[in-house]
Amino acid sequence: ISFKSEISKRNKIFKFQFNNIIDHLIFPSESFAKYFLSHEKINNPFSIINHGIKLPTKNINKKSVEDEFIKILYTGGIRKEKGWDIIQSVFKRIFDEGVKNIKLRVYGDKQQTAKSILRKYEFVDFFENYTQDELSSVFSWADIAIAPTYFETFCRVVREYITYEVVPITTPAFGITEVIKDKYNGILLNKPYSQDLYKNLKNLINNPQIVNNLKKGVTKTIIDSDEKEYEKLILLYKSIAASKNNNYQKD
Repeated sequence: ISFKSEISKRNKIFKFQFNNIIDHLIFPSESFAKYFLSHEKINNPFSIINHGIKLPTKNINKKSVEDEFIKILYTGGIRKEKGWDIIQSVFKRIFDEGVKNIKLRVYGDKQQTAKSILRKYEFVDFFENYTQDELSSVFSWADIAIAPTYFETFCRVVREYITYEVVPITTPAFGITEVIKDKYNGILLNKPYSQDLYKNLKNLINNPQIVNNLKKGVTKTIIDSDEKEYEKLILLYKSIAASKNNNYQKD
């Protein structure tokens, strides 16, 4: 069976399911919905409901960035699609230049991440993947979190950074630009990402007060809670159920 014929077969099955089985589509972000619908012709009604984030149970009182160190977080592990190659090349370049006023924490499979070219630098620490219960202590440490991701449909972690008053440096992947406004509550990288990340990090290193200004935008950014997502889903379900019930009565 040729690759093209197999793809064609899958597309036919896909379109049948959407047009004959599924009553309603839910997309996690507006930008991904636009992308999806521009590539697939479907007749189904759809809604956009953001995934909810478990919000902190207590107020986060972040201190201003001090002149001594800017604390930076990366939580994507070694996955290439999360930008691990970019992290390694940019921070190697920065540390080789003698920069000493930043600290980087890398979270992921420590057996893998600790093999990195960054292991020789004293300002880099490696940690295992964190659990949901550890999220607060992990994120509360950081001033900045870097997510140079190549593809997303929503990007939960960037929203989690926001809830813990961490300034995200990330890409304009689907779902991210709906919450991050460049130079207001974070930094959106332009391609090539590695070059732009280097430029922006050097600017923040030399001007740490910019981080404090971005934090002001972060604290004003509203993120939907998991309870809010639940409420929206229940309302949608009730609406669909009522519509189907009316159609059955008419029949």
